[in-house]
Amino acid sequence: LVDGQLVLISDEGYFDIRAVDASWTSSTSPSTSVGALGILDAGPESWSAPNASLPSIERLSAAGALGGAVILASSDRMLRLCRRPASPAGQLEVLLELPTTGEVTALRLDATVLWAVLRTREVMAISLESGETLAQFDANLPSGATMVGLTGNNSHLVGVIVREGYEPRLVITPYPELPSATVEL
Repeated sequence: LVDGQLVLISDEGYFDIRAVDASWTSSTSPSTSVGALGILDAGPESWSAPNASLPSIERLSAAGALGGAVILASSDRMLRLCRRPASPAGQLEVLLELPTTGEVTALRLDATVLWAVLRTREVMAISLESGETLAQFDANLPSGATMVGLTGNNSHLVGVIVREGYEPRLVITPYPELPSATVEL
């Protein structure tokens, strides 16, 4: 969700799917899939053209958005902080490129910190003010697990991990204390 809109970021571009009716989030009806999951289930042939095209990058490995900012992680071990175009059908404008030490599989964009989980199962906390890595630490995932989703609230990071032969699992941990950074959550 970005600014009350469900968005999809894929190799084909940045799509504002539709204004979200929040009633589906608390529904216990079997027709709940008509909401966000139903939109994704319908497939790309039911979506309009992308609202913005992506800059030229290697394969997209993770993406996220917050307000007008979009973050793209690609298989070339680069993070690109972008701005959505003011007019539809434009291209995302790359504002900052940051190298990582591995391919990013999940990320979370907060007001001042970008949290990125690497395929090597490390977590990076990157300052959006300076681009500097504030911390890098082991995610302590089970053997063979990959984190494929990351979000959080004001006190905890929440991740989704997948592992061959197991159901996806939610993992929750308090935000770590970061050196020399003020984290606004």
